Amino acid sequence: MNMNLNYIFLILPLAILFVNIILLIFFYNKIIVYITFVSNLIIFFIYCILSCYLDFSIAEIQYKYILNFVPAYFGIHYLMVDTISYFFILLTGFLFPLCILYIYGESERVNKKNSLIILLILEFFIILCFTVSDFFLFYVSFEVLLIPMIFLIYFFGSRGRKVHSIYLFLFYTLVGSIFLLYSLLLVYKVYGNLEFTSILDLSKLSIEEQKLLTILLFFGFAVKIPVFPVHLWLPEAHVEAPTVGSVLLAGILLKLGGYGMLRLLLPISNNVLLEYKAFFITLVSLSILYGGLAAIRQVDLKKIIAYSSVVHMNIGLLGLFTQTSAGLIGFIFLMVSHGIISSALFFGVGMLYERIHTKNILYIQGLSRVMPKFSVFFLLFCLANLSLPGTCNFIGEILVFLSLGVENSYFALMIGVFSAFFCTLFCLILIVKTLYGQIDRKFGVIYDLTNAETFIMFILFFYVILFGLCPGFIIQNLEVLEYTFIN
Repeated sequence: MNMNLNYIFLILPLAILFVNIILLIFFYNKIIVYITFVSNLIIFFIYCILSCYLDFSIAEIQYKYILNFVPAYFGIHYLMVDTISYFFILLTGFLFPLCILYIYGESERVNKKNSLIILLILEFFIILCFTVSDFFLFYVSFEVLLIPMIFLIYFFGSRGRKVHSIYLFLFYTLVGSIFLLYSLLLVYKVYGNLEFTSILDLSKLSIEEQKLLTILLFFGFAVKIPVFPVHLWLPEAHVEAPTVGSVLLAGILLKLGGYGMLRLLLPISNNVLLEYKAFFITLVSLSILYGGLAAIRQVDLKKIIAYSSVVHMNIGLLGLFTQTSAGLIGFIFLMVSHGIISSALFFGVGMLYERIHTKNILYIQGLSRVMPKFSVFFLLFCLANLSLPGTCNFIGEILVFLSLGVENSYFALMIGVFSAFFCTLFCLILIVKTLYGQIDRKFGVIYDLTNAETFIMFILFFYVILFGLCPGFIIQNLEVLEYTFIN
């Protein structure tokens, strides 16, 4: 294993972020902002180059860097990358430069220095979450992410209920953390360490311990996805968060729950999931049904998109619990596609809010008359959100539905397909309410997208279509998961 490559792919991105945080704190100016943006592009480029060096035909860890400075009480700590984590860090590297570009174009009312510092701290710990090798460091990074996210909502939130949303965010996340902490202690008691590779050996776990860990890990990560009834924090957090906060929350932070289930829950529950499968699939199906119904009755643009996130993330979970190759690939594909499409929709809402200072669809109409570029992109992303064929959401959902058919999970399949009707309905509501009709005169002069905003929307739509028409890059490189998680 090439030590130089280990350093480039695993340590260099974190070192770049650390240096950028120091520069922003002590030497903030316009040039430092440019350097921060270019540095994040370099990080994304590093992760793109990594795809040329990874062997996607094997599931083992291919690059790792041992962290000698971390106490080895819970095993050997190292950063690593494999087939499972790669697409998550690639999505992270893709979205953060767009967030920085968006912050740079925001009005002068926003404290850009503090926004960028919080943003880079978030990116640092998100990358840690996706590259650490053991449950202990994952749990620590997972919890530390709460702090910058709370600061982002509190200092840059848009309304007066942001403190209430922070309380909900803290309460639900900490409840989930109790389940994860108990799971961590139980795994350490059995294995003597907390490395992910050790957990793949189920011979040390009794059936009762496997059942207990399955329940604990499911509810611990269900808060982050989120699954009904532990979902109430998400719409409030989205509504109160600034635009980049909503983008990162939907685009990446929700994926931590899915990644945790893939990395920890699925290996441990492999032998006992059949006993709980009906319960999990029923709960996830209720989440899909509830999310679709709740989205239809909302009037806040962000809440509509937030509940659509609940629907799409839980459709992905249906694929995960089928324990089939198509279901697992559909799960990861849907998380990646949802990360791109939901981020684009939240970017669009933020751009609109900058101009008219409202997200209420009862007051927004006729945008196609004054914002043609915005209207075209918003229409296209709404169509992508309802999984129109040719977009990446369609590929992920059709793989999940195929896996449900193979497993004879007809109830879940019926709920999943029926959810397509709700997705179509609330996406059509978004399109009709906002783009058509007569513009309200009280808004005054409304200008269309700037060049930077147009670039953000274009690049996101480019990948929506690219993965929708050419899904092979993800699908073919995930086929190895069948031999990792499926007996």
